[in-house]
Amino acid sequence: MRFFCGNAIQKIFINKTLHQLGFHRCKWLNFGGISSSSELKRKRYLTKLKEYSFN
Repeated sequence: MRFFCGNAIQKIFINKTLHQLGFHRCKWLNFGGISSSSELKRKRYLTKLKEYSFN
């Protein structure tokens, strides 16, 4: 279903709600399953976020 309709969170929340608030170029970054992930995976994700350009 997702492949047919696309990502509903991105279409509604990011493209509509954040756009109305003045955020026009957004990218949704999600780390799902954080409570069941290992400390190494969390550190890798934070390192990746630190290197990401938010401009």
